[in-house]
Amino acid sequence: MDDFFKTAQRMWEDANILKNSTNKKSWFNTCYLSGYILECYGKLLLLSYGPSKRYGHDISTINDSITDHILINPSLAKYCLDFKKDCNTIYHEPNKWDPKKRYEGSTGIWDTEAIAEAYITEAQCVMDMINKMKLDGVI
Repeated sequence: MDDFFKTAQRMWEDANILKNSTNKKSWFNTCYLSGYILECYGKLLLLSYGPSKRYGHDISTINDSITDHILINPSLAKYCLDFKKDCNTIYHEPNKWDPKKRYEGSTGIWDTEAIAEAYITEAQCVMDMINKMKLDGVI
């Protein structure tokens, strides 16, 4: 069974190690791992509503499903982040997260300290919400 909580924690720890590395090539992988944190959060929240379909890595579809669930049953609304606003860098082009970008190499997408910093900042917000959900017994 998928363990999105532990996966998010693992990705968070590793993304921070890479972000704090002196190796500038680590910025790309900082972003790559940080995107999985958002994906795991969305899947955790959707599972809190009950059994869920499989979403793959599509954070747009995950965000839309969260919005739909809140409209139908707002009981978990206080745990809902709007990816479009709260994770602006991770969610929107030109720096939008997609695991398929892992093969793009040095294209400038995630290759700057500024983008890596934005990803880590947004991932911190997501991890804070995941931890709140865990503390409150939602997950």
